Amino acid sequence: MYKYTIINKNSRRLTSNDTWTLNVISNRLYYCIDGEAYYTHNNEQHYFKPGYVYLIPADFDYHPAFNLEKGFYHTYYDFLTTIPLKISEPLEINIAEIPYLHHAFLAVTEIFSNSAEIQYDIASNKYIQDTFFFIMQILSEKFDLENPIDERIQTVIRYIQKNYTSEISINELASLLHLDMNYFIKLFKRNTNITPQKYIKNYKLSKSVALLMDGMKISDVAEIVGYSSIYAYSSAFKKVYNISPKKYQLENT
Repeated sequence: MYKYTIINKNSRRLTSNDTWTLNVISNRLYYCIDGEAYYTHNNEQHYFKPGYVYLIPADFDYHPAFNLEKGFYHTYYDFLTTIPLKISEPLEINIAEIPYLHHAFLAVTEIFSNSAEIQYDIASNKYIQDTFFFIMQILSEKFDLENPIDERIQTVIRYIQKNYTSEISINELASLLHLDMNYFIKLFKRNTNITPQKYIKNYKLSKSVALLMDGMKISDVAEIVGYSSIYAYSSAFKKVYNISPKKYQLENT
C-alpha cells in the first residue's frame, strides 16, 4: 500500500548566495548534474557524484554542504510515503546503468529550467509528477524499497491521512481496529519503524511544508494541518527543522 506524495521539487544551481535547507522528515531523491557537494553523517563526509542519483530516506541524519566556488547543480524531489522506505541509509545509483532513469531526469531537468512558468503549466506539472512515479516504480522494483504492511495498519494510515487536519488520539486509532492501545502501538511500530504519534506529527508537518511553499499565510497553514495555535505549530516545526516556518518560507519561495 505504498503511496508517494510529492511535497517539493525543483532543479537548483546552488551558489555562494544560497542556503541549503532540507525537509528532514521527508525522503529526498537527488539527481546530481555538476559542481561539488557532500553530506556529513556520523562525522564522515560522503561526496555526491555527478551523474548519480541518491535516494535519502526520511529521518536520516545528515548535513549537506557544497563548494562555494564550484556550486552544485541538481534536480530533486522531496516526498512522503505512506510507510517508511525499507532503506535506512542513502542509496547511491549510477544513472548510466539504468538508461530509463537517465532520460527521465534529463527531461524533468529541462522542464525545471523554465521554473518560473511551472506553477502555471498544468501539462508540465503532470509530466513532472508522472515521471517521479515512474522513477520510483523502477527504483522500488530494482532495490526492493517497500516493506510489507499489515492490512490493519494500512487502514489506520488511510484514516490518519484522511483526518490529519483534526486532533487524532492514539486511543481513537486503537479503537478503530478494536485493539488494546499498547498492543496497537507495538503493532504500528513493528510495521512502520515509528510510533503512531510520530507518524501523525511527521505527516502534519510535511503537509504543512507544501502549503508554505505555495505562499500560504502561516496562521492558515497552522489551522489547516490541525494545530490549535500558530505558537504550537511554529514550536513543532522548529523542533524538527531547526528553523521557524516563517524563515523557512522566506528562504524557499
